[in-house]
Amino acid sequence: MQSTQTTPSTQSLDDLLSVVKELHAKYADDVFMWGKLVAHIAQLPAVMDAANQARDDKEQRRQTLITASDEFIEQFLNESPHYYYNPNVELFFVYDADAECNYSVINEDDILHPILTKISCNRELMPWKYKIKNQVLRRIKDRSLLTSIPESQTIQRTLNMLCPTLFRTRDCAKYFLTVIGDAILKKTVYIGDKGDKEPIYIAAPKARQFVKGLSQECVTLFGTSLLPAFKFKFYEYAFSECRLMDMNDVAMDAFSAPFKHRLIDIFCVAAHYSQRYENAEAFLSKQCKDTAMHQRVLYLTHCPEDELIAKFAATCEPSPQSNMSVSWKNMQYLWKVFIDEERIPNVFFAQALKARLVQQLPTYSETTDAFLQLTSKHLPLVTRFKDFWTQTITVNPHPHDECELEIDEFTALFKQHQQQQQHQVQITPQLQSHNHTDAAFLGLIRHFYPDVAIENDKYLMHVGCSLWDKRGDVLAALQDCAAAHTTSYKAYEFYCQHQRLKNKNNAGGPHHLIVSKKYFEKIYNAENEF
Repeated sequence: MQSTQTTPSTQSLDDLLSVVKELHAKYADDVFMWGKLVAHIAQLPAVMDAANQARDDKEQRRQTLITASDEFIEQFLNESPHYYYNPNVELFFVYDADAECNYSVINEDDILHPILTKISCNRELMPWKYKIKNQVLRRIKDRSLLTSIPESQTIQRTLNMLCPTLFRTRDCAKYFLTVIGDAILKKTVYIGDKGDKEPIYIAAPKARQFVKGLSQECVTLFGTSLLPAFKFKFYEYAFSECRLMDMNDVAMDAFSAPFKHRLIDIFCVAAHYSQRYENAEAFLSKQCKDTAMHQRVLYLTHCPEDELIAKFAATCEPSPQSNMSVSWKNMQYLWKVFIDEERIPNVFFAQALKARLVQQLPTYSETTDAFLQLTSKHLPLVTRFKDFWTQTITVNPHPHDECELEIDEFTALFKQHQQQQQHQVQITPQLQSHNHTDAAFLGLIRHFYPDVAIENDKYLMHVGCSLWDKRGDVLAALQDCAAAHTTSYKAYEFYCQHQRLKNKNNAGGPHHLIVSKKYFEKIYNAENEF
């Protein structure tokens, strides 16, 4: 229903006088009504003044409420804790800049409670209590978490979590975070002379678990996956477009300590770096102070395919002996050693690598499938490793076989074997000085005996060695201590003392290894099962 009120501009003074005249004529003979008319007209100035004052007072109260509510809203939004919202997944977040300086998810009710509590403490705001509450909530929903600026404490704690555990330097961690920030903010980064190519970020295979965990959480919180931003294997990419992430060769779980409760911190710092430095490529070219990291990231850009092959070929030494050669199998192993030392991915498929090496090293013989009159400082270890394996190692693929060797036990047995051989064969100084590491033996086993099951880069499953009856040592100790020790812990203590005593009494003989507590308890439990 439309209002019938008229504005002063549409109702003239003559119209008002006409109304009074009509009432005067109508009630001229009615004393009672005439008195009422006179009284109302006489009170009209006071009534109008009161109405005008009431209107002014109401407007003043409204302006006071607007000012007070605006001040309250700004104060609430700008003081700690800060609240944010992500409309993509309809989640609220809180950042306490005065306490632990960490981000976390928060329920809407947990935001409304402090809002209403603070309004209730101010009587002036009570008339607009729910109106102000709705305005605050609306303003929070307009604040994106990814535009927040973390405190220095949050940034430094995030960098300390990542470095040196996952990254060698803080610049390496910053670069990684900026790459993540670009992905979260859906930035498109271009490189190349024409600016029409996108960088390909290549991370170590062991980093997949960590990045995958980050990506899962990122999808939950922001609806964005990080996995498309990274590659964990090389697949015929243009070298000039590749950016190698300078990460430590360790496997970490994003849902384990110290990352588990700080994942939102990582994402917010990442987004902050992406906006602060423009993008990862700009950080690399303008902000990175770590020369080694800069060279590492751009390794493939600065080392074209032909130059890389020539660099590898230079590690193979020419031999004047006509009977010296490097088989293709051994050459593949040398290539793996080379890329491990250079800390780059395997950038060639086997046949492509072979074709390039045949061009680079013309001494290749198709008849023997070997490169003639060549050798390498790594080949003596390969030869002795293969001899050790064939002479002492047995592999039993039976699933119920309890035989296993830890890689450090394998290394110790190999060294014992070499010491025994030194009394029979003169060892060259070059071989004696070779560093026999667990990582080197893992690489040898994976290359020459790929069917051997290796768990957690530590356990060689179903593998035994004729130099050590590992299970027999444990059973012998259990038999000797059965009457005196009834717990696995006490039995293991006795076993360790027993092995150390044997080593002391047989100083000139072979060293008796000590099995891990985990393996000992497995045998102990199996023997005491019944």
